[in-house]
Amino acid sequence: MQKVLAYVGIFLGLGLLVLSTSRPAMQWLSDKRYAMNGFWGVHHAPAGGDLVTMAYLDNQPRFCEPFGYTFTKPPDTGAKNVDLYVYGDSYVMYVPDSAFGPIRRYHFGRRDYTDLDDTLDRHQRNILIIENSERFMRLVYRNLAIFDHVRAAYAGIDVRLFNPVINQNLEFNLFSYTGLAPLRTFKADLTYTLFHRASGDVTLSDNGRYLFLTRTVLAQDDLSSYAPVPTPELTLLEANMDSTYRHYKRAGFDEVYFSIIPNPVTILQPRDYNGLIPALHQYAAAHGIPVIDVYTPFTKAKDPARLYRIGDTHWNNKGLQVWLATVNHLLETQAAYPSK
Repeated sequence: MQKVLAYVGIFLGLGLLVLSTSRPAMQWLSDKRYAMNGFWGVHHAPAGGDLVTMAYLDNQPRFCEPFGYTFTKPPDTGAKNVDLYVYGDSYVMYVPDSAFGPIRRYHFGRRDYTDLDDTLDRHQRNILIIENSERFMRLVYRNLAIFDHVRAAYAGIDVRLFNPVINQNLEFNLFSYTGLAPLRTFKADLTYTLFHRASGDVTLSDNGRYLFLTRTVLAQDDLSSYAPVPTPELTLLEANMDSTYRHYKRAGFDEVYFSIIPNPVTILQPRDYNGLIPALHQYAAAHGIPVIDVYTPFTKAKDPARLYRIGDTHWNNKGLQVWLATVNHLLETQAAYPSK
């Protein structure tokens, strides 16, 4: 009987591991569970951000900030000869086409979920923006894992099947249930009150005002703003960035822009910053690769704390507007070119 139970445990454990590694399976499961009510639903702090939810600090209003972006239609320049393509992540997934200036068509592809629709109208100015949050840059560009079609175009690149967010997926599958939330919220409140610490994968900032994803502040972690980037790795990131740029230029895009959104800790607590974004920007400038730079204006902001949500891994509306203003400025420049 013990042997049978052991085999059952091994089988279930392997099944859970496979499930937590599969992006399509996790997407299907999360869609189902987020639609559920009751015990098997997903815990979510309605008034807080993703870090508040992860840390179960629902009862700590100082970290709770309403989610919301505002979008204003830019002035009509009269030119509608730009087809805009954005391949990005959750930082820009909520931006509607009406937030962009002189564009005729807009397509958004979300990394890991939807591929990029690159069926181009050769009579238009075709502009591609590749947006990435800083914490995933090292993971996705070491092996060009961001694009299946780029991997296929550059044979010999090492492709790894390991899911970089497997720990989060395991946490989701094992513990993130609405029915368990009261117990975990009580424990999180107790830990915060007695020890001034956050729980789980969340860390308090040095001044106690913000929540950070723990992996972004570790001394050795690929997601971290503090983990040094060895020279050989930086060289590889630069080369793969260049390969991606050249690939899409050959595919017919008139211009390709890279946009790296800084980790909150990079801007709000930069004491041991590894300099990843400035290094990649410097390489891009030296090799004719255009970037959408929000790192520089963020670091120069009078109050950078107003650019990110207090209890979230994402920027707030003010941070997004800096990015949008920069994008719309370059779109006006591109629209000045005549149609083909």
